[in-house]
Amino acid sequence: MTIVLWIASGLLGLLGALITLLNGGVFVQGAILRQDTPSWVPLLGGLALTVALLLCPLPGTGRWWWLPLLLDYGCVPGFAHTAWYYWRHRGEEDDREPGDSAGVRREPEQEEPRCAPDSP
Repeated sequence: MTIVLWIASGLLGLLGALITLLNGGVFVQGAILRQDTPSWVPLLGGLALTVALLLCPLPGTGRWWWLPLLLDYGCVPGFAHTAWYYWRHRGEEDDREPGDSAGVRREPEQEEPRCAPDSP
């Protein structure tokens, strides 16, 4: 039975770590570098790491079950950032175009100056 716990804990830990790293990259790219980003994956990375800690046969690892939920941007930090963003921008009109990231606002495009047609 112990080997099954080790395998399940290891696989869930790897999956959770991968998703957590990808979510961290989304945070860095969107919030720090202010670039368009893909969507972050809510809850999956933190929950996979939490279950991995709970299944791990090492004594004492289960008491750290809450830590991945705080460290994964797809869990508490992502939801807190989303709530803060919408609270900060409440009442503003949404001038973003479809497909734009929620945290990146674009400047209005300047119209090209119109020239008179060339006469022959």
